[in-house]
Amino acid sequence: MHNPTCAYAVTQCREMSLACIAAVALLIGGICAAVAAEEPENGDAVSGESTTVGCPLAAGMLKLLESEMKDSLQRRGIQSAYERFRTYAGRKLESTLRRTSSEITGIGRLGWYAQLWKDPISAPAAAEAFTRTLHKAFLKERGLDGVLDIAAAKLDFKEPSQGSDDSASPDDKPLDVVRRALERAREAQDTALTPLTPGEVRHLEQSLYRVLTGDVRTGHTLSSRSTGRRLIQLLEKANRE
Repeated sequence: MHNPTCAYAVTQCREMSLACIAAVALLIGGICAAVAAEEPENGDAVSGESTTVGCPLAAGMLKLLESEMKDSLQRRGIQSAYERFRTYAGRKLESTLRRTSSEITGIGRLGWYAQLWKDPISAPAAAEAFTRTLHKAFLKERGLDGVLDIAAAKLDFKEPSQGSDDSASPDDKPLDVVRRALERAREAQDTALTPLTPGEVRHLEQSLYRVLTGDVRTGHTLSSRSTGRRLIQLLEKANRE
């Protein structure tokens, strides 16, 4: 039997859905227009050309998203509840540092990961800004050393020491430059592996790729978690300075 009340409710729901879709479309259009009107970021010009990395609207959109979320918390009067959630989430993360039998442990956890976890509203923009900076470093001819310095800041490495300038000079032969680079790389590798025994080094050589990459079939975990834990412990034992 036809029910007029149900029919009216269905019609209202359909109209509300269309209105929501239209509102989202307008919001996205407004975001794109606002971001497109912004000034280019400093340093985007390289040799007179624009350096575009990824979606050109992403940085501005994430800034607007962060602002919208913070404004929403204030407007709805739930800022204090959100802060309690942040405290709870941070406490739960720290509690995993004391577990030994769980898959979720603090082994190999980066300080930057904990920072992003504890500030989820700012995390998307922070991650986007880091990857954009890293990709621009590749495009702006900073050299591999400069790119690795940027990455090292997020990998809990200490500040790289300012050693002698090993840049190639016009008088250098190309093979001499390559030879010096390989020698420095070998010296750095030997220094990093000094705390490990020969058996531990062999274990890393034989198992690192297989356990952490080759045998992985599920993205969020390892096929052999106990071996993976052991490998990460060996990497943490290595000289990371």
